[in-house]
Amino acid sequence: MPPSALLPDRQRRSLVPSLAARTILVAVAVLVFAWPSPARAQSYGFTLLTHANDNPPGDPLPGPLAPWWGPEYYESLYGPICLNNGGTVSFGALAGGSFYFGVFTDTGPGGRVVAAQEVFGPSDIGGYYNWVPTLGPSALNDSGQVAFFSSVLTISATAGIFLDTNGPDTTVASNTNTGIAPSTGGGHYSGLSLPSLNSTGQVAFRSTVTGGTVTDGVFLHSGNSDTAISLQGDTAPGTSGGAYVSFFQPWLNDAGATAFKATVSGGSATEGLFRASGATDVAVALKGETAPGTSGGTYASFGNPVINNASAVGFKANVTGGTAGQGLFIDSGGVDTAFALQGQAAPGTGGGTFNSFGNPSLNDSGSAAFQATVTGSSSASGIFVFVPGSMAIYAVALAGQLVPGMGGLTYSAFLDPSLNDLGQIAYLSLLSDGSSAIFLASSVPEPSSLLLLGVGGAVLAARRRTRRG
Repeated sequence: MPPSALLPDRQRRSLVPSLAARTILVAVAVLVFAWPSPARAQSYGFTLLTHANDNPPGDPLPGPLAPWWGPEYYESLYGPICLNNGGTVSFGALAGGSFYFGVFTDTGPGGRVVAAQEVFGPSDIGGYYNWVPTLGPSALNDSGQVAFFSSVLTISATAGIFLDTNGPDTTVASNTNTGIAPSTGGGHYSGLSLPSLNSTGQVAFRSTVTGGTVTDGVFLHSGNSDTAISLQGDTAPGTSGGAYVSFFQPWLNDAGATAFKATVSGGSATEGLFRASGATDVAVALKGETAPGTSGGTYASFGNPVINNASAVGFKANVTGGTAGQGLFIDSGGVDTAFALQGQAAPGTGGGTFNSFGNPSLNDSGSAAFQATVTGSSSASGIFVFVPGSMAIYAVALAGQLVPGMGGLTYSAFLDPSLNDLGQIAYLSLLSDGSSAIFLASSVPEPSSLLLLGVGGAVLAARRRTRRG
Protein backbone atom coordinates (compact mmCIF):
# COMPACT_ATOMS: atom_id res chain seq x y z
CA MET A 1 0.00 0.00 0.00
CA PRO A 2 1.52 3.40 -0.95
CA PRO A 3 2.03 5.86 1.92
CA SER A 4 -0.45 8.30 0.29
CA ALA A 5 -3.25 5.80 0.81
CA LEU A 6 -3.02 6.47 4.57
CA LEU A 7 -3.86 10.18 4.05
CA PRO A 8 -7.40 11.61 4.28
CA ASP A 9 -9.23 11.84 0.93
CA ARG A 10 -8.85 15.69 0.68
CA GLN A 11 -5.06 15.57 1.18
CA ARG A 12 -4.75 12.59 -1.16
CA ARG A 13 -6.66 14.44 -3.91
CA SER A 14 -4.38 17.46 -3.46
CA LEU A 15 -1.38 15.36 -4.45
CA VAL A 16 -2.69 14.78 -7.96
CA PRO A 17 -2.21 18.34 -9.31
CA SER A 18 0.97 18.64 -7.23
CA LEU A 19 2.40 15.60 -8.98
CA ALA A 20 1.21 16.98 -12.33
CA ALA A 21 2.91 20.29 -11.58
CA ARG A 22 6.15 18.51 -10.75
CA THR A 23 5.88 16.55 -14.00
CA ILE A 24 5.43 19.76 -15.96
CA LEU A 25 8.40 21.37 -14.18
CA VAL A 26 10.57 18.39 -15.12
CA ALA A 27 9.43 18.82 -18.72
CA VAL A 28 10.34 22.51 -18.51
CA ALA A 29 13.82 21.59 -17.29
CA VAL A 30 14.23 19.18 -20.18
CA LEU A 31 13.17 21.88 -22.63
CA VAL A 32 15.68 24.32 -21.16
CA PHE A 33 18.54 21.96 -21.91
CA ALA A 34 17.28 20.11 -24.96
CA TRP A 35 15.21 22.60 -26.98
CA PRO A 36 17.14 23.37 -30.16
CA SER A 37 18.34 27.00 -30.19
CA PRO A 38 17.29 28.89 -33.32
CA ALA A 39 19.86 30.99 -35.23
CA ARG A 40 20.32 34.13 -33.18
CA ALA A 41 19.97 36.20 -36.37
CA GLN A 42 16.26 35.21 -36.26
CA SER A 43 15.84 36.34 -32.64
CA TYR A 44 16.83 39.97 -33.19
CA GLY A 45 14.64 42.87 -34.18
CA PHE A 46 16.34 45.32 -36.54
CA THR A 47 15.96 49.10 -36.74
CA LEU A 48 17.42 51.12 -39.61
CA LEU A 49 19.09 54.12 -37.95
CA THR A 50 20.37 55.87 -41.06
CA HIS A 51 21.05 55.13 -44.72
CA ALA A 52 23.49 56.84 -47.10
CA ASN A 53 22.82 56.78 -50.82
CA ASP A 54 24.56 58.69 -53.60
CA ASN A 55 21.48 58.64 -55.88
CA PRO A 56 18.83 60.31 -53.72
CA PRO A 57 15.53 61.68 -55.04
CA GLY A 58 14.83 59.10 -57.77
CA ASP A 59 16.01 56.18 -55.67
CA PRO A 60 13.28 54.18 -53.88
CA LEU A 61 15.44 54.15 -50.74
CA PRO A 62 17.06 57.60 -50.61
CA GLY A 63 17.71 57.54 -46.88
CA PRO A 64 17.03 60.25 -44.26
CA LEU A 65 17.97 63.89 -44.64
CA ALA A 66 21.24 64.92 -43.04
CA PRO A 67 20.42 67.23 -40.09
CA TRP A 68 21.35 70.89 -40.57
CA TRP A 69 21.98 70.48 -44.30
CA GLY A 70 18.31 70.91 -45.18
CA PRO A 71 17.29 68.94 -48.29
CA GLU A 72 20.59 67.07 -48.64
CA TYR A 73 21.16 63.39 -47.97
CA TYR A 74 24.03 61.45 -46.48
CA GLU A 75 26.42 60.58 -49.31
CA SER A 76 28.43 58.03 -47.34
CA LEU A 77 28.90 56.85 -43.75
CA TYR A 78 32.12 56.30 -41.81
CA GLY A 79 33.14 54.44 -38.68
CA PRO A 80 34.09 53.64 -36.11
CA ILE A 81 30.61 53.96 -34.66
CA CYS A 82 29.68 54.00 -30.99
CA LEU A 83 26.40 53.01 -29.29
CA ASN A 84 25.26 54.17 -25.85
CA ASN A 85 22.72 52.63 -23.48
CA GLY A 86 19.99 54.93 -24.76
CA GLY A 87 20.17 53.44 -28.25
CA THR A 88 21.89 56.49 -29.75
CA VAL A 89 24.78 55.96 -32.17
CA SER A 90 27.56 58.34 -33.23
CA PHE A 91 29.21 58.18 -36.65
CA GLY A 92 31.01 60.15 -39.34
CA ALA A 93 29.37 61.02 -42.64
CA LEU A 94 29.70 62.95 -45.87
CA ALA A 95 26.61 65.02 -46.70
CA GLY A 96 25.68 65.00 -50.38
CA GLY A 97 25.52 68.14 -52.51
CA SER A 98 27.70 70.33 -50.33
CA PHE A 99 30.15 67.46 -49.78
CA TYR A 100 30.78 68.47 -46.20
CA PHE A 101 32.12 65.98 -43.69
CA GLY A 102 30.63 65.88 -40.23
CA VAL A 103 30.13 63.95 -37.01
CA PHE A 104 26.53 63.01 -36.21
CA THR A 105 24.40 61.14 -33.70
CA ASP A 106 21.22 59.28 -34.59
CA THR A 107 18.43 57.50 -32.74
CA GLY A 108 16.39 56.33 -35.72
CA PRO A 109 13.71 59.05 -36.19
CA GLY A 110 16.27 61.83 -36.61
CA GLY A 111 19.84 62.90 -36.03
CA ARG A 112 21.95 65.70 -34.64
CA VAL A 113 25.03 67.33 -36.10
CA VAL A 114 27.89 67.27 -33.59
CA ALA A 115 30.57 68.98 -35.66
CA ALA A 116 31.03 69.80 -39.32
CA GLN A 117 33.74 70.73 -41.78
CA GLU A 118 34.42 74.49 -42.06
CA VAL A 119 32.39 75.23 -38.94
CA PHE A 120 34.16 77.32 -36.31
CA GLY A 121 35.56 75.21 -33.48
CA PRO A 122 36.23 76.21 -29.86
CA SER A 123 37.59 79.74 -29.55
CA ASP A 124 40.90 78.64 -28.04
CA ILE A 125 41.99 76.93 -31.28
CA GLY A 126 41.15 80.00 -33.36
CA GLY A 127 40.08 78.09 -36.44
CA TYR A 128 37.67 75.80 -38.25
CA TYR A 129 37.13 72.08 -38.25
CA ASN A 130 38.56 70.58 -41.43
CA TRP A 131 38.34 66.81 -42.06
CA VAL A 132 36.17 66.03 -39.07
CA PRO A 133 35.58 62.30 -39.66
CA THR A 134 39.01 61.56 -41.12
CA LEU A 135 39.24 58.92 -38.41
CA GLY A 136 35.61 59.09 -37.36
CA PRO A 137 34.05 59.70 -33.94
CA SER A 138 34.99 57.08 -31.42
CA ALA A 139 33.33 57.97 -28.16
CA LEU A 140 29.74 58.56 -27.03
CA ASN A 141 28.40 58.36 -23.47
CA ASP A 142 24.91 57.98 -21.99
CA SER A 143 24.59 61.77 -21.53
CA GLY A 144 24.96 62.22 -25.28
CA GLN A 145 28.44 63.73 -25.07
CA VAL A 146 30.68 62.92 -28.03
CA ALA A 147 34.48 63.05 -28.06
CA PHE A 148 36.08 63.19 -31.51
CA PHE A 149 39.30 63.89 -33.38
CA SER A 150 39.49 66.49 -36.13
CA SER A 151 42.12 68.19 -38.20
CA VAL A 152 41.84 71.96 -37.92
CA LEU A 153 42.23 74.94 -40.26
CA THR A 154 44.10 77.44 -38.10
CA ILE A 155 47.44 79.15 -37.80
CA SER A 156 48.22 77.75 -34.36
CA ALA A 157 47.05 74.11 -34.64
CA THR A 158 46.54 71.40 -37.24
CA ALA A 159 44.64 68.82 -35.17
CA GLY A 160 42.80 68.37 -31.91
CA ILE A 161 40.53 66.25 -29.74
CA PHE A 162 37.23 67.90 -28.88
CA LEU A 163 34.28 67.22 -26.58
CA ASP A 164 30.73 68.07 -27.63
CA THR A 165 28.18 68.39 -24.81
CA ASN A 166 25.01 69.14 -26.83
CA GLY A 167 26.19 72.72 -26.97
CA PRO A 168 29.50 74.53 -27.48
CA ASP A 169 32.46 72.22 -28.09
CA THR A 170 35.48 72.32 -25.78
CA THR A 171 39.09 71.50 -26.62
CA VAL A 172 40.45 68.43 -24.86
CA ALA A 173 43.90 68.58 -26.45
CA SER A 174 45.46 70.21 -29.51
CA ASN A 175 48.90 70.27 -31.09
CA THR A 176 49.51 73.93 -30.30
CA ASN A 177 52.21 75.58 -28.22
CA THR A 178 49.64 75.86 -25.44
CA GLY A 179 48.91 72.11 -25.56
CA ILE A 180 51.23 71.22 -22.67
CA ALA A 181 51.55 67.49 -22.02
CA PRO A 182 51.70 66.95 -18.22
CA SER A 183 54.72 65.29 -16.57
CA THR A 184 56.77 65.54 -19.79
CA GLY A 185 59.16 68.34 -18.79
CA GLY A 186 57.31 71.01 -20.77
CA GLY A 187 56.57 68.91 -23.84
CA HIS A 188 53.67 69.60 -26.20
CA TYR A 189 51.05 67.30 -27.71
CA SER A 190 51.81 66.51 -31.35
CA GLY A 191 50.35 63.31 -32.86
CA LEU A 192 46.94 62.69 -31.26
CA SER A 193 44.93 59.44 -31.32
CA LEU A 194 41.21 58.81 -31.34
CA PRO A 195 39.79 59.51 -27.86
CA SER A 196 37.85 57.35 -25.41
CA LEU A 197 35.08 58.83 -23.25
CA ASN A 198 33.42 57.61 -20.04
CA SER A 199 30.11 58.43 -18.34
CA THR A 200 31.63 61.18 -16.18
CA GLY A 201 32.97 63.08 -19.18
CA GLN A 202 36.61 62.07 -18.73
CA VAL A 203 38.55 61.60 -21.98
CA ALA A 204 41.57 59.33 -22.45
CA PHE A 205 43.88 59.65 -25.43
CA ARG A 206 47.36 58.87 -26.67
CA SER A 207 49.71 61.52 -28.03
CA THR A 208 53.28 61.77 -29.21
CA VAL A 209 55.16 64.58 -27.46
CA THR A 210 57.69 67.13 -28.73
CA GLY A 211 60.03 69.41 -26.81
CA GLY A 212 59.97 67.50 -23.55
CA THR A 213 61.72 64.71 -21.69
CA VAL A 214 59.53 61.95 -23.19
CA THR A 215 58.28 61.27 -26.71
CA ASP A 216 54.97 59.44 -26.16
CA GLY A 217 52.27 58.93 -23.55
CA VAL A 218 48.70 58.09 -22.57
CA PHE A 219 46.80 60.97 -20.93
CA LEU A 220 43.53 61.58 -19.09
CA HIS A 221 41.52 64.78 -19.44
CA SER A 222 39.19 65.52 -16.48
CA GLY A 223 37.36 68.83 -16.48
CA ASN A 224 40.02 71.45 -17.10
CA SER A 225 43.07 69.40 -16.14
CA ASP A 226 45.17 66.69 -17.79
CA THR A 227 47.20 63.98 -16.09
CA ALA A 228 49.68 61.48 -17.49
CA ILE A 229 48.60 57.85 -17.18
CA SER A 230 51.67 56.12 -18.63
CA LEU A 231 54.71 57.60 -20.35
CA GLN A 232 57.55 56.53 -22.62
CA GLY A 233 60.38 55.32 -20.36
CA ASP A 234 58.08 54.12 -17.54
CA THR A 235 58.58 50.51 -16.44
CA ALA A 236 56.35 48.10 -18.35
CA PRO A 237 55.03 45.60 -15.75
CA GLY A 238 55.56 41.89 -16.34
CA THR A 239 58.40 42.42 -18.82
CA SER A 240 61.36 41.86 -16.46
CA GLY A 241 62.55 45.45 -16.47
CA GLY A 242 61.36 46.55 -19.91
CA ALA A 243 60.23 50.12 -20.54
CA TYR A 244 57.42 51.60 -22.61
CA VAL A 245 58.47 52.95 -26.01
CA SER A 246 55.23 53.92 -27.78
CA PHE A 247 51.48 53.69 -27.24
CA PHE A 248 48.27 53.21 -29.20
CA GLN A 249 44.67 54.35 -28.72
CA PRO A 250 43.53 53.67 -25.11
CA TRP A 251 40.10 52.62 -23.84
CA LEU A 252 38.58 54.14 -20.68
CA ASN A 253 35.98 52.83 -18.21
CA ASP A 254 33.76 54.76 -15.79
CA ALA A 255 36.17 54.28 -12.87
CA GLY A 256 38.95 55.99 -14.83
CA ALA A 257 40.88 52.76 -15.54
CA THR A 258 42.39 52.46 -19.01
CA ALA A 259 43.54 49.60 -21.23
CA PHE A 260 46.10 50.20 -23.97
CA LYS A 261 48.61 48.56 -26.28
CA ALA A 262 52.28 49.53 -26.03
CA THR A 263 55.62 48.60 -27.52
CA VAL A 264 58.41 47.77 -25.06
CA SER A 265 62.21 47.72 -25.12
CA GLY A 266 64.83 46.18 -22.86
CA GLY A 267 62.64 43.47 -21.41
CA SER A 268 61.29 39.99 -21.98
CA ALA A 269 58.54 41.14 -24.37
CA THR A 270 58.52 43.75 -27.13
CA GLU A 271 54.75 44.33 -27.17
CA GLY A 272 51.88 43.97 -24.74
CA LEU A 273 48.49 45.01 -23.49
CA PHE A 274 48.31 46.82 -20.17
CA ARG A 275 45.68 48.08 -17.74
CA ALA A 276 46.29 51.25 -15.73
CA SER A 277 44.33 52.29 -12.65
CA GLY A 278 45.55 55.25 -10.66
CA ALA A 279 49.33 55.00 -10.42
CA THR A 280 49.38 51.23 -10.99
CA ASP A 281 49.91 49.50 -14.33
CA VAL A 282 49.50 45.73 -14.77
CA ALA A 283 50.20 43.52 -17.75
CA VAL A 284 47.12 41.99 -19.38
CA ALA A 285 48.81 39.99 -22.16
CA LEU A 286 52.37 39.98 -23.49
CA LYS A 287 53.94 38.92 -26.75
CA GLY A 288 55.33 35.40 -26.27
CA GLU A 289 52.84 34.36 -23.58
CA THR A 290 50.68 31.28 -24.14
CA ALA A 291 47.45 32.02 -26.01
CA PRO A 292 44.66 29.95 -24.40
CA GLY A 293 42.72 27.55 -26.57
CA THR A 294 45.39 27.36 -29.28
CA SER A 295 47.20 24.17 -28.15
CA GLY A 296 50.47 25.83 -27.19
CA GLY A 297 50.36 28.87 -29.47
CA THR A 298 51.77 32.15 -28.20
CA TYR A 299 50.68 35.76 -28.64
CA ALA A 300 52.49 37.41 -31.57
CA SER A 301 50.79 40.84 -31.77
CA PHE A 302 47.66 42.61 -30.60
CA GLY A 303 44.83 44.88 -31.68
CA ASN A 304 43.68 47.78 -29.52
CA PRO A 305 41.98 46.49 -26.34
CA VAL A 306 38.66 47.53 -24.74
CA ILE A 307 37.87 47.60 -21.02
CA ASN A 308 34.47 47.36 -19.30
CA ASN A 309 33.35 48.65 -15.90
CA ALA A 310 34.28 45.33 -14.27
CA SER A 311 37.85 45.96 -15.54
CA ALA A 312 37.69 42.95 -17.86
CA VAL A 313 39.72 43.54 -21.03
CA GLY A 314 38.71 42.24 -24.46
CA PHE A 315 41.19 42.06 -27.31
CA LYS A 316 42.19 40.58 -30.66
CA ALA A 317 45.54 38.83 -30.97
CA ASN A 318 47.59 37.21 -33.70
CA VAL A 319 49.01 33.85 -32.59
CA THR A 320 52.05 31.85 -33.67
CA GLY A 321 52.86 28.17 -33.24
CA GLY A 322 49.39 26.95 -32.38
CA THR A 323 46.24 25.61 -33.96
CA ALA A 324 44.81 29.09 -34.67
CA GLY A 325 46.58 32.06 -36.21
CA GLN A 326 44.23 34.64 -34.70
CA GLY A 327 41.63 34.87 -31.98
CA LEU A 328 39.53 37.01 -29.66
CA PHE A 329 40.20 36.87 -25.93
CA ILE A 330 38.94 38.25 -22.62
CA ASP A 331 41.15 38.86 -19.59
CA SER A 332 39.23 38.82 -16.31
CA GLY A 333 41.00 38.83 -12.97
CA GLY A 334 44.33 38.04 -14.62
CA VAL A 335 43.02 34.96 -16.47
CA ASP A 336 42.78 34.99 -20.27
CA THR A 337 40.03 33.06 -22.07
CA ALA A 338 39.61 32.56 -25.81
CA PHE A 339 36.03 33.08 -27.00
CA ALA A 340 36.50 32.97 -30.80
CA LEU A 341 39.36 31.40 -32.76
CA GLN A 342 40.39 31.12 -36.38
CA GLY A 343 39.12 27.79 -37.75
CA GLN A 344 36.24 27.61 -35.26
CA ALA A 345 32.74 26.99 -36.66
CA ALA A 346 30.97 30.25 -37.53
CA PRO A 347 27.32 29.82 -36.46
CA GLY A 348 24.59 30.45 -38.97
CA THR A 349 26.91 30.13 -41.97
CA GLY A 350 26.11 26.55 -42.97
CA GLY A 351 29.48 25.04 -42.10
CA GLY A 352 31.76 28.06 -42.54
CA THR A 353 34.66 28.76 -40.18
CA PHE A 354 36.10 31.97 -38.79
CA ASN A 355 39.10 33.29 -40.73
CA SER A 356 39.90 36.74 -39.29
CA PHE A 357 38.45 39.17 -36.76
CA GLY A 358 37.97 42.85 -36.12
CA ASN A 359 38.42 44.39 -32.68
CA PRO A 360 35.62 43.33 -30.27
CA SER A 361 33.14 45.52 -28.39
CA LEU A 362 32.66 44.47 -24.76
CA ASN A 363 29.80 45.29 -22.39
CA ASP A 364 29.61 45.12 -18.59
CA SER A 365 28.16 41.59 -18.53
CA GLY A 366 31.17 40.29 -20.48
CA SER A 367 29.28 39.79 -23.75
CA ALA A 368 31.25 40.71 -26.85
CA ALA A 369 30.13 41.72 -30.35
CA PHE A 370 32.55 41.44 -33.24
CA GLN A 371 32.96 41.43 -37.00
CA ALA A 372 34.61 38.39 -38.62
CA THR A 373 35.42 37.09 -42.08
CA VAL A 374 34.36 33.52 -42.86
CA THR A 375 35.68 30.76 -45.16
CA GLY A 376 33.83 27.73 -46.52
CA SER A 377 30.47 29.51 -46.69
CA SER A 378 28.44 31.67 -49.06
CA SER A 379 28.53 34.29 -46.28
CA ALA A 380 32.01 35.80 -46.48
CA SER A 381 31.64 37.88 -43.32
CA GLY A 382 29.24 38.70 -40.53
CA ILE A 383 28.43 40.32 -37.21
CA PHE A 384 28.46 37.91 -34.27
CA VAL A 385 27.93 38.08 -30.52
CA PHE A 386 29.52 36.01 -27.74
CA VAL A 387 27.41 35.38 -24.61
CA PRO A 388 29.49 34.31 -21.59
CA GLY A 389 26.68 32.59 -19.65
CA SER A 390 26.19 29.98 -22.36
CA MET A 391 29.76 30.33 -23.74
CA ALA A 392 28.06 30.43 -27.14
CA ILE A 393 28.43 32.57 -30.25
CA TYR A 394 25.41 33.63 -32.30
CA ALA A 395 25.11 35.20 -35.75
CA VAL A 396 23.46 38.63 -35.84
CA ALA A 397 23.86 39.59 -39.53
CA LEU A 398 25.62 37.84 -42.42
CA ALA A 399 26.91 38.90 -45.82
CA GLY A 400 24.44 37.80 -48.49
CA GLN A 401 21.51 37.90 -46.08
CA LEU A 402 18.45 40.01 -46.95
CA VAL A 403 18.47 43.35 -45.16
CA PRO A 404 15.23 43.81 -43.15
CA GLY A 405 12.94 46.38 -44.72
CA MET A 406 15.32 47.41 -47.51
CA GLY A 407 13.50 46.18 -50.61
CA GLY A 408 15.52 43.09 -51.43
CA LEU A 409 18.99 44.51 -50.73
CA THR A 410 21.54 42.22 -49.07
CA TYR A 411 24.44 42.82 -46.72
CA SER A 412 27.82 43.02 -48.46
CA ALA A 413 30.43 43.82 -45.78
CA PHE A 414 30.62 45.15 -42.21
CA LEU A 415 32.66 47.43 -39.98
CA ASP A 416 33.34 46.70 -36.30
CA PRO A 417 30.06 46.82 -34.29
CA SER A 418 29.32 48.52 -30.97
CA LEU A 419 27.56 46.71 -28.10
CA ASN A 420 25.76 48.34 -25.16
CA ASP A 421 24.82 47.01 -21.72
CA LEU A 422 21.27 46.20 -22.88
CA GLY A 423 22.67 43.74 -25.41
CA GLN A 424 21.81 45.99 -28.37
CA ILE A 425 24.30 45.95 -31.26
CA ALA A 426 24.85 48.81 -33.71
CA TYR A 427 26.70 48.04 -36.92
CA LEU A 428 27.55 49.78 -40.19
CA SER A 429 27.16 47.69 -43.33
CA LEU A 430 27.90 48.16 -47.01
CA LEU A 431 24.85 46.98 -48.99
CA SER A 432 24.53 45.17 -52.31
CA ASP A 433 23.61 48.36 -54.24
CA GLY A 434 26.78 50.13 -53.08
CA SER A 435 25.05 52.23 -50.42
CA SER A 436 25.76 52.00 -46.70
CA ALA A 437 23.53 51.94 -43.63
CA ILE A 438 23.67 51.74 -39.84
CA PHE A 439 21.38 49.28 -38.05
CA LEU A 440 20.43 48.62 -34.44
CA ALA A 441 19.85 44.97 -33.51
CA SER A 442 17.82 44.35 -30.34
CA SER A 443 17.25 40.85 -28.98
CA VAL A 444 13.70 39.49 -28.80
CA PRO A 445 12.50 36.39 -26.85
CA GLU A 446 13.29 33.10 -28.57
CA PRO A 447 10.42 30.64 -29.25
CA SER A 448 11.70 28.33 -26.51
CA SER A 449 11.59 31.17 -23.98
CA LEU A 450 8.00 32.01 -24.90
CA LEU A 451 7.02 28.32 -24.56
CA LEU A 452 8.61 28.10 -21.12
CA LEU A 453 6.73 31.20 -20.00
CA GLY A 454 3.48 29.60 -21.17
CA VAL A 455 4.22 26.33 -19.39
CA GLY A 456 5.13 28.22 -16.24
CA GLY A 457 1.80 30.02 -16.40
CA ALA A 458 -0.04 26.68 -16.74
CA VAL A 459 1.74 25.36 -13.64
CA LEU A 460 0.71 28.42 -11.62
CA ALA A 461 -2.90 28.12 -12.83
CA ALA A 462 -3.01 24.45 -11.83
CA ARG A 463 -1.71 25.31 -8.37
CA ARG A 464 -4.32 28.01 -7.92
CA ARG A 465 -7.13 25.61 -8.91
CA THR A 466 -5.76 23.11 -6.39
CA ARG A 467 -5.85 25.64 -3.56
CA ARG A 468 -9.43 26.62 -4.40
CA GLY A 469 -10.44 22.92 -4.26
